[in-house]
Amino acid sequence: MPSEFEKKSVKSNARITINSMLVGVAATVLFLIIAINPKLLQNSFWLSLQLVLITPFLIISSLAYSKLAYKHEPEKWNIFAWTCFVIGYCFMINVIAILMAQIGLALIGILLLASSLVLNYIYASLDYSYGGGSKIEMISKYVLLTVLHIFLGLKIII
Repeated sequence: MPSEFEKKSVKSNARITINSMLVGVAATVLFLIIAINPKLLQNSFWLSLQLVLITPFLIISSLAYSKLAYKHEPEKWNIFAWTCFVIGYCFMINVIAILMAQIGLALIGILLLASSLVLNYIYASLDYSYGGGSKIEMISKYVLLTVLHIFLGLKIII
């Protein structure tokens, strides 16, 4: 049976891998937009801001997740890590939704935001029902996700 340290190490590594892939996607999108149509960034402060902030939030999330296995009070590191992840993830989904709206596909962008909210709610509910985290943690993550999608995604599209 794996030790607590080994369990935390595996969890940390998996989350760091996910964050690394998302940073790669965000950087690719940023450079493609700059190369193909920089006016998309010049015309939308909120798109540009969220696109450039994805990377620092996800990198800091990875650094915080790396602390889980060996630092005291890992719960604080976990909360900080998932908060940064949720913000970076929301920014990424918002950016894609806003880009869809800017090319005339606002309905697709809205459906993306709605899908993200529904799927995250299902995920959080399943995780909670199988003993993964507290109800307060589940609600906090979902509220943060919802607020960011509504005010920095949907509000920009509509």
